[in-house]
Amino acid sequence: AESNDAVIAWAMVETREAFDNIEAIAATAGLDGIYVGPADLTFSLLQGELTPAMDPQDERIVSAIKRIAQVCKAAGIKCALHCGTPEYAARAVGWGYDMTTVGADFKFMAAAASQAVQQFRALTEASPQEGGSGAGQY
Repeated sequence: AESNDAVIAWAMVETREAFDNIEAIAATAGLDGIYVGPADLTFSLLQGELTPAMDPQDERIVSAIKRIAQVCKAAGIKCALHCGTPEYAARAVGWGYDMTTVGADFKFMAAAASQAVQQFRALTEASPQEGGSGAGQY
């Protein structure tokens, strides 16, 4: 019985249909928040006119994203936005978003892998006298 008190319900908004019905969705009894997927929302709202992106700059999409935050605030629920960078996430907080991502898992993994490879190359390209193996010249 206690676990139900800790469960939260979020709606994912990433289509024109959801955007067109945002007030009704936000008014859904028991809904705690709305999570916006900006790439799919961009594709759906602009019918493929722009390449979907995590941090949309097109004013039509930015306006839609801002509107969703306003509707959530008016309904007394939380709003969250999937962002690709800390900079865009900070902008979203300024627009009224309660929660954001600051990147994507695949980008974090790629950055960590790149750093590890660079470190490995630096270590193996050093001469044996410098603590390297002298290998890695390929």
